Amino acid sequence: MKRSILARALTAALLLLVLGAPGPGHVGSCSDSTDAAADPEVFCRSRKTWVCARLQAAAAMCAGAPPFSQAEYDDCRARIPADCAGARFPADCRVTKRQTDACIDALSRMENVCIPEAMISECSLCAGT
Repeated sequence: MKRSILARALTAALLLLVLGAPGPGHVGSCSDSTDAAADPEVFCRSRKTWVCARLQAAAAMCAGAPPFSQAEYDDCRARIPADCAGARFPADCRVTKRQTDACIDALSRMENVCIPEAMISECSLCAGT
């Protein structure tokens, strides 16, 4: 009798896990769509923040990189809001949040600091358009 109850409970728990889990590729929240169009101003601000940080890190880590002082870093960061106000992607280029997330991730990786942004394939968002 106890074994039957335990077996039913385990079966019910297994069914709940299998049927209640998100489907393949749907691991975010219900409203989290990485294939949705990216917000160009949000991407611009994130990208430029990492560009400033990469310039500072490259000055310390990369052979041949020009010096980049704390004052230059502060100025770089201070220009971001004005530089990104009204930012837009080209009209013939549909950029998704998944693409911009991949670019920001690539820019943030320490192993990419000495690689020019133009050489980071994840950041070639509108290449070929």
